[in-house]
Amino acid sequence: MNKLLLGLALPLVLALTIYGTDASAQMGYGMMGQGNGRGSGMMGGSGSGMMGPGQGLQHGQQNAPRYQQPQKPLSENQAREMLENYLQSKNNPNLKLGKIEDKGNAFEANIVTQNGSLVNKILVDKDTGRMHSAY
Repeated sequence: MNKLLLGLALPLVLALTIYGTDASAQMGYGMMGQGNGRGSGMMGGSGSGMMGPGQGLQHGQQNAPRYQQPQKPLSENQAREMLENYLQSKNNPNLKLGKIEDKGNAFEANIVTQNGSLVNKILVDKDTGRMHSAY
């Protein structure tokens, strides 16, 4: 009886070891190319394989940007902090944050030089936190 259990358990453990820890198998990569975990194969299918890229919905979603939406609209202080962090990441000592105005569903912020010359106007969406140029 013990030999029978060992004979059944050994192939299962071996299969889990090989396939369970293989990150490329979990991500849908096959021998012939990248897939999306939904049956892509040698001809491309819904991922990309030997013959080129496909149009898999799940694969496209993996590469799509994901914006984290706040639960409440941003406050002016939160928008200011985001803009300050953005300017700091630019590592340009000549730029600074100017006036911020409430424009309804967004804040409009002036990016200025140290001597006060306008460089750009940035809109910060209150609902999503997304920033983009006003121009």
